Amino acid sequence: MRRRFIVIVLTILFTTQILISGGTNSVLSEDEAVSQIPVEQKSTAISDGANILKTNILENPSFELFDSLERPTGHIFYGSGYSDGNLTYETVVNSGSYSGNVRSSGSNIDDGWGQMYQVMSPRPIVTDNLILSAPYYVEEAGALDQGSYSSIGLALVNGTNHWVYIYYIVNYGSASFSNYTNSIYIQLNSTEKQWHTLVRNITADLMDYNPGFVDSTRGVNTLYFTTSVEFGVYEVTSLVVDDVSLVDKTAKEWVTDGGFETNPALSWYLNRYTPAWFSKATDATDGEYSLNITITGTEQSNGYASIYDSFADRYATHTTITDKMFQWIEFDWKYFGTYNGGDQNAYVRFT
Repeated sequence: MRRRFIVIVLTILFTTQILISGGTNSVLSEDEAVSQIPVEQKSTAISDGANILKTNILENPSFELFDSLERPTGHIFYGSGYSDGNLTYETVVNSGSYSGNVRSSGSNIDDGWGQMYQVMSPRPIVTDNLILSAPYYVEEAGALDQGSYSSIGLALVNGTNHWVYIYYIVNYGSASFSNYTNSIYIQLNSTEKQWHTLVRNITADLMDYNPGFVDSTRGVNTLYFTTSVEFGVYEVTSLVVDDVSLVDKTAKEWVTDGGFETNPALSWYLNRYTPAWFSKATDATDGEYSLNITITGTEQSNGYASIYDSFADRYATHTTITDKMFQWIEFDWKYFGTYNGGDQNAYVRFT
């Protein structure tokens, strides 16, 4: 899973009585309000209706985005002198206006191979149940009886710089492939001139080959699309890909005790100026409790209360928001109070 850390301070400020999901119960003492930051926890997946949130980790997966110089973003081509990559291919597309195409042919002096690839930063971690979905079209199978083939591959590395490679061979003939040490070949032959979709659980494929390859530091470094032609073979092998996605099946929950089921002072910073206080409540939308923030104004003092969580304080590694990431915040709230002519407001702030 690409670690979607977000540098956020979540602050909820109230200057009148507000109830997050309910009424009142026991009042927290000032001693209980001493904040202690807990260790990182991973909760169940956040849901969007009945569907688990999924985030496509790849940049420009449909080949429709361009930079200020009109160059397609995200993907890179590399190959021998007898290969070509087209990141704005228009002849065959799965959707939109463009696709990605890599093609190769051999010669009397060299073999031919080409790779269209994308490097991940940061790397999605394999323990997060990674799913690869890659629509592909074998435009030209080439000389299959002379060793030509097309493949979709992944390079994965862990914290000790141990590399593992998975190759999904999507079109081949006489070429032979054997697993060895840190290379896995999964042969999935396909018909020519027809759209297919490769859907694989990367985590499961690694587990099937060697469970030791699945650890919390191993992530996908590179995704490859490759065509390969043997020396002396002149027939072209061409592979087209479009609308590619690499997703995780769970979302990371960064808020600890968002339901206020334990002492809020253990998971949140609590600030208040008299006359204001925090109390746990039994009127809740989920679980047994909610948090009640109450302010009673006086002529002598302005009431102020806030709770907040600083993710940057808790997690040493983080990234900023980009178009490749998806952040979701959800909370239930109930507000009631009497307007007395003063400045009363309640709001949520992200910093």
